[in-house]
Amino acid sequence: MKNIKTEIVTLILPTFISLSAYPQLIIKTQNYPGDSNAGISPSGLDDTSKSYYLRRHYWDNVNFLVPQTTNTSLLTEKLDYYFNRLIPQQPDTVISYMKELLHREMAEPVKHSVLDFLIQYTSESKVMEMEKAFIWLAGNYYLFGCDWLPEKRLETIKKQYEYNQSCLVGSKAFNLWMETDEGTSFQLYQLQSNYTLLLFYDITSDASKDLVKELVSNASKLSRSGVTIVAVNTGTDPDKWRKFIRQENITEWHNVMDRPNRTNFRVLYGVLETPILFLLDRDKNIIGKRLTMEKVFEIINKKTAGE
Repeated sequence: MKNIKTEIVTLILPTFISLSAYPQLIIKTQNYPGDSNAGISPSGLDDTSKSYYLRRHYWDNVNFLVPQTTNTSLLTEKLDYYFNRLIPQQPDTVISYMKELLHREMAEPVKHSVLDFLIQYTSESKVMEMEKAFIWLAGNYYLFGCDWLPEKRLETIKKQYEYNQSCLVGSKAFNLWMETDEGTSFQLYQLQSNYTLLLFYDITSDASKDLVKELVSNASKLSRSGVTIVAVNTGTDPDKWRKFIRQENITEWHNVMDRPNRTNFRVLYGVLETPILFLLDRDKNIIGKRLTMEKVFEIINKKTAGE
């Protein structure tokens, strides 16, 4: 994104609106950290203090009460810089800044634009933990009706909320009561291991088959790291499932399924598609979700280094 110098930027209005008639629509943009010509904060502040000052005063010169504020991309650009570059990418921090912003008085079109940006930002973030910020935003602003939002988009947000609120990174994983491939009872909480890899997969899915093979090829390395694998078959054919277990040589895993869906695992673990890989610690807290093998080892190595 281009660096915007300190200047007066006028909003581009439809040609039939005279800017001189709307002097309140002028937005004074602020410089971003690192701009040598900034001059937006008192002199003598270190970089940390300057960043704090900018976050505190970032919106001082934006008029949220004027609907025409949404007529250009300027508001979106400022939102993008604010949430993606100024604010630490930690869910609790992001939630606090979203609260502060959304508590401001705004014209309806402006409020809608801000919410549109925030729901996309939190739902598409590459930071796993940011899902917590999405759940907070959706729960407070989207679950109880948004007549300005297309119905299909609203249903997508509600479904994403429903299927992810119970399996956030940092939360306790729900216990699973399922049946093993040998017909015995299984409980997730009965496992005693440093880490548990919880795989939800479909034996007919090529992506699932590829991930199973990758897990098999890393079996020794995972075992050395104290990892136990629990593989949940999301299908309903026990005979084909048992055949798959033998063919893929994964008999040493905890292979389970819940054919009658007594556990409601799809909602509790957000299984809208397969495969999905979770990593749990020894206390069955979720420390990673929707993981690749590379990310699994990255998390384990960080945990091990921190012990």
